Amino acid sequence: MTAAGRRRWLPAGTGALATLVTLAALVTVVTLVAAPPALAANPIQAENAQPGDGYWRAALRDPISAHPPIQGYAGATSVRPGGTISFAVSTPAGARYRIEISRLGWYGGAGGRRLGCLVGSRLDLTCTSDEPGVTQAASPAPAPGTGETAAGWTMTDTLTVPGDWVSGYYLAVFRLTSGPDAGVTGFTPFIVQAPVGDHSAILVQVPTNTWQAYNTWGGEDFYTTPEAVKVSFDRPYAHRLLFSWEYPLVRFLERGGWDVSYATDDDVDADPGILLNHALDMSAGHDEYWTKAMRDGWDAARDAGVNLAFMGADNANWQVRYEDGRRTMVGYKYLPDPGSDPAQQTTMFRNLTPSRPECELMGVEFQGTVIPGTYLPYTADSAVATDPWFAGSGITPGTVLAGLGGYELDAITPGCHVPPVTPLLSYSGPPVKSNFNGAPTYADAARYTACSGAEVFATGTLQFSWGLSSFRDPIYATAPVPVQPGLQQMMTRALADLTVSHVPSPGPPDICVPAPAFSVPAPWAAVGARVSLDSASTDAYGVIGEQQWTVAGDGVSVHTAGAEAVATFRRPGAATVALRVTDTSGAAATLVKTVRICACPAPPARGGWPAGAAASAACRLGGLGSVRHAGDRWWFGPAAAIHRYAVTVERADSAGGPVRVIRLGRRETTRAAVLPIARPGTTDLIDISAWIAGRLLQQQFVVPGARRPRTATRPWPVAQTTCSGVSGRVLAPVFGGAGGVPLRVLVSAPGRVAVRVTSWRRRPLQRRVRVAGRDVVVSFPAAEIGAGRVTITVSSPGRGGGRVVLRGVHAGLRAPAVARRRRGRYPYG
Repeated sequence: MTAAGRRRWLPAGTGALATLVTLAALVTVVTLVAAPPALAANPIQAENAQPGDGYWRAALRDPISAHPPIQGYAGATSVRPGGTISFAVSTPAGARYRIEISRLGWYGGAGGRRLGCLVGSRLDLTCTSDEPGVTQAASPAPAPGTGETAAGWTMTDTLTVPGDWVSGYYLAVFRLTSGPDAGVTGFTPFIVQAPVGDHSAILVQVPTNTWQAYNTWGGEDFYTTPEAVKVSFDRPYAHRLLFSWEYPLVRFLERGGWDVSYATDDDVDADPGILLNHALDMSAGHDEYWTKAMRDGWDAARDAGVNLAFMGADNANWQVRYEDGRRTMVGYKYLPDPGSDPAQQTTMFRNLTPSRPECELMGVEFQGTVIPGTYLPYTADSAVATDPWFAGSGITPGTVLAGLGGYELDAITPGCHVPPVTPLLSYSGPPVKSNFNGAPTYADAARYTACSGAEVFATGTLQFSWGLSSFRDPIYATAPVPVQPGLQQMMTRALADLTVSHVPSPGPPDICVPAPAFSVPAPWAAVGARVSLDSASTDAYGVIGEQQWTVAGDGVSVHTAGAEAVATFRRPGAATVALRVTDTSGAAATLVKTVRICACPAPPARGGWPAGAAASAACRLGGLGSVRHAGDRWWFGPAAAIHRYAVTVERADSAGGPVRVIRLGRRETTRAAVLPIARPGTTDLIDISAWIAGRLLQQQFVVPGARRPRTATRPWPVAQTTCSGVSGRVLAPVFGGAGGVPLRVLVSAPGRVAVRVTSWRRRPLQRRVRVAGRDVVVSFPAAEIGAGRVTITVSSPGRGGGRVVLRGVHAGLRAPAVARRRRGRYPYG
C-alpha cells in the first residue's frame, strides 16, 4: 500500500467518526492482544498478513565472536523506499556469500519474513544466487586519544529499496555459501523509514546511538577500559542488542496491527520535525544517548501536543554529538569535553548548564542498574483503580507483575519541573543496584499530562516489553519474566488512548496556567517619578513565552511587552497595573494591582529634601519657604536649599470682581520675592513652585482679606497632601457669600473617601464618595457653609493614616467666576 493509502491518525475534534473509533478501542474486550480500530488495513496490517519464516533467526544462532568468518556493516542506519543503502562485507579468501534481507515483525508468530537476497546490486527473490567474497582489512587499532575504530572497508553490495517495502526493522544476514564455514552467518540491522510526509499514528525511534555506544568491535566503546570518546558507525556490530528489549516491543506493536513507522536516532537528529507528524512518538528499548537536536525535537513535539511513550529505561540520559556526517558519535562520559559550546557538551543532560534533566521530559529519571540476574516485581499503585487504561485488565491496586523491573530503572524524581506525575506501577525496596553505593532501589511506570495536553508515559524499566511478548533473546532464555495478559490489555488500551490527540480546547489544562507576579511601590509611587515594574512571574510546568503590561490611570497609559515596564504617573490618586503572562503552550493568566500615587514628588535623586522639608512614610511635605508680612509688605522667603522657584499670585476681591492672576516668573536666586499683596478687602492665593534636581515641588498659601491690615499674619495653606494615596485640593481660595460660590474640593484616593467641613458657626458637613481611577470633585453649597475660616478634612475610612487637613476661608464673595477659573488653572484640577 502506498503512503497515500495509509490511515491517518484522527485528532480530537475530528468528528463523530473519531469519537466512535476511540470509544471502540477503549471498550473492546481482548484476551491477549487487540488490533486497534482502523478505517482500512494499514501497511503494518497488510505486511504482517504475509506468511513469515525463520531465516532471520540466523542472527540469533551464531555466537558473537571477535573474529567471525563473515561480517559486515551498512553505510547508513536507515533508508527510505526507493533509496539505496550499501553494505561492506568481509569473507575468508575464496569464499562465496549472499546477503539475505528480512523484515522483523509478527507474521503470525514467525517473527520475520525474508524479502529476497542481495547479490551485488541485484535483489534475487529466489535466494539461489551468490557472489565471490572479499577479504577486507583487519580492524585497525583504536585511534590514540579518542579510541575510535572505523573499519574503512570497501562497499561490496548496494540495495535499492523497493517502493512498496514497509517501514520497519530489517536484517541484512551475511551467509557464507562455500568453503569450510559454509552456512555461517553474520548480520547487521538497518531501518527502512516510511516515505517522506508519512503521518502514521505511531513513530518509533530506534536507539542506534546506544547500539554504537555498546559496540566493542575494534577494541573500545563508551564502556571499555580505556573507554572511547568517539565511536564510529562504519564497523560491524559485536552485539545483538536490538533483540533484548526492542524486538519484543516490535512484535507486540505489529501483532496488534498498530499504524506504526520507524526512524533512527540520527534520522531524528537530521530532521526533528518528523516527530510532529504523528499522534504518538515512542522511544524503544535502551535509548540512552541523544543529541541536543533530538532532545529539542522531543520537547517541541510534546509542547505541540504530540503524545510520548518511553518504552524502556535510562532514556535521554547522556548528550552526545555527531561528526563526519553523523557517522561518528562523540561522548566524553568520563573525561572533560574539550568542546567550546556549553549547549553541546557531552555529559548527562541533568549536568548541562542550564540543566535539562530527563525527568522534565519523561516524568521519570534514571536511578541505576540492578545486579545482573535480578528481576524485580512491579506492583500496581492506587491510581489504577480508576484509570481507564487498566479497565478490564484484571490489574487492580496491589497486583504484582513479576520480573518487570530491571536491568536499568527510572523513577519519579521529587522537585522535577514537570506537571504532577501519576505512578501506575512501581517498585521500592532495599539496595539491589550495582551502582549508586547501595542506595535504596526505586522504579516507576508513570504518566503525566503536559501543558499542551500531550500525555507522556514512561515504563521506568528496560524489561517492560517482556511482559508484552514471550520472545526472549537466548541470553535471557531463563529469565523468570512471564508474558502478562493483563499488561497486554492495559498497553492496548493505552495505545488506543495515546494515538488520539489530547490537545485541549480552548487551551491547556488549568494546572499549567502560569502564575503572574510583580510588585508595585509600597506604600506609594510619587507623581513625576519613573517607576520600574519588574515581573517575578513563574510557570511551574511550562515555559513563559510572552509578558504584556497595561498601566492605566489618570494621566498615564502604558502598553508594553517584556519582563519589565516603566511608567511615570502625572496625577495623584490611583492607577491600575495589569500583567498578562502567556506560556509557550498558549496558557495565560492576568494579575491586576493598584498603585497609589503620591501627590508630592519623589525625593531628589541627589542631596535629599531641602532644609525644612520632611519625607516620612506618609510623604508629608512642607517647608519650601514661608510667606511673611510686616507693615504693608508681603514677601516669600525660600528655604535654604531652594535656588530656583516661581511665584504666582491669584487675587479675588470681596466685591465679586474677576480673578486677577499675577505671575512673578522663575527666579534663579535664593533671595526673597516681594509679593503684590498691598490692600485689604482681597483674598490672595500664593502658589510657590520650586525645582530640585529636576523635580517640581509645590506649596500654596492663602492670605485672607481683611478691612484693617494686621502687623503680621500666618498664612494658611489651601492644599496639603499626604502620600498614603489620599489627597485633596480646594479649587478656590475663598468661597461662600452672597454670590453663592460653592466650596469645591478635588479629592484622590483608592476607594471610598470622606470629605468633612468644620466651621465654628455651623454643624460639620460631610460627603462620602467612591473614587474609581479618576479624581472626584466634592461640592458643598455656599449656603451650608458658615462665614470665616473652615477646616476641610479628606480621609479614606478604614485605611489608617489616609488623612489630609485643608484650610479655607469664607469671605462673602459673589462671583462664580472664581470657582470656574480656579478649576482650569490648577495642574491637578
